[in-house]
Amino acid sequence: MNCTLTIRDLCRMLHVNHRTWQRYRTDGFLPFLKRGQKIYYKASDIREFVNRNDFDHRDRKSVEDEIQRKKN
Repeated sequence: MNCTLTIRDLCRMLHVNHRTWQRYRTDGFLPFLKRGQKIYYKASDIREFVNRNDFDHRDRKSVEDEIQRKKN
């Protein structure tokens, strides 16, 4: 099962402002799910996005750690 992450999770993990994530979403760089008023991102999409873009190894580890935490 693929876990989902919120924009708050992403901001905390990768130290990127929520407005930046919103821009990524509206510009079509990042797929998302919408449930009611809340936006979610699939962990697999975030993993791919981080690996494809200029994030360093600590950021990649943060993503993996958060995904594991959410799964448990």
